[in-house]
Amino acid sequence: MHILRSRSPKACIANSVIAITWIVYALIGMPNVALSQDSILGLDRPGLGLKTLGGRVHWTDQLIWSGWRIQENSEDGRYRLLNPGDGRMAVGSFEYCVNELRRRRCSGEIAKGKKSVVLLLHGLGGTRHYMDSLGNYLEDHGLEVVSFGYASTQNSIQELASSLECVVRNLEGVEEVSIVAHSMGNILVRQMLYRIQLCNETSPLNIGFCRMVMISPPNQGAYLADTLGQSPLIQSIFGPSVNQFAPSGGWPELESQLATPWFEFGIIAGGRGDNRGYLPRIPGDDDGLLAIDSHYLEGSTDFIQLGGLHQLMPKYKSVHQATLHFLQRGHFPR
Repeated sequence: MHILRSRSPKACIANSVIAITWIVYALIGMPNVALSQDSILGLDRPGLGLKTLGGRVHWTDQLIWSGWRIQENSEDGRYRLLNPGDGRMAVGSFEYCVNELRRRRCSGEIAKGKKSVVLLLHGLGGTRHYMDSLGNYLEDHGLEVVSFGYASTQNSIQELASSLECVVRNLEGVEEVSIVAHSMGNILVRQMLYRIQLCNETSPLNIGFCRMVMISPPNQGAYLADTLGQSPLIQSIFGPSVNQFAPSGGWPELESQLATPWFEFGIIAGGRGDNRGYLPRIPGDDDGLLAIDSHYLEGSTDFIQLGGLHQLMPKYKSVHQATLHFLQRGHFPR
């Protein structure tokens, strides 16, 4: 006989805290959820340079040149060309946007970038602008930053990694790339590296990788994706990638398609630095979303726990400083 046990008040409170954490994560990490007018079906047409009205979580970068970017809409497959100020310069097919980008480059409107850049990736539910404070800090210290935006709640890891690979392979004039990724962004990078390794003989990469900083990476999957992440509400908010992080769901298959960086990489963790963490539902220390143990990846050059909440990690000054230190020296400050 299977006996149903009533939940204790303490367990109910813990579950409520976790649910609220996921919802807040969605609210502060998913601005501009409304669809942009760019997604309206129609013929290829030039833009007026007006700033986009929103819908950033529905667009994934496909090509980035000196701040100009071509993006694809995850719902209707249309493309748009944005200038560095997020102004729409063209809307339509990929070929149309590419031709418009090339025309502007030939006219001298698009300046040449540096040969060495730092590629930034946000996490699940966010947009590239969520990484602005970290990117600005790196730029203030002389680094050239390229921020990759992607529809994290709309597509699978494999689909998003394909777009990331397209961006990396077509960085105009870039010879060396360092990477800084938050949360799910790290898994996109590892999937992209796996793809690059598979086709290295037939399509070698002409860009070299220098160093990578992983901020709060779910390198061992996500415990909550097995439990709370299976609820219809959470899956409707965060999309198909949620189950890909579930250890008893899609994680084993996804993990088999993830490469370990063959260049220097360091890991920055949040959490409380004790055996309790923020959420009773997660064993051991956690950062409010991931167990700290899930961050580890064999082969890392360095690991540092700075403390803090998962979603806020890219905002902390201590994380900015540690990231810059690793990119410049190959290890974290002590």
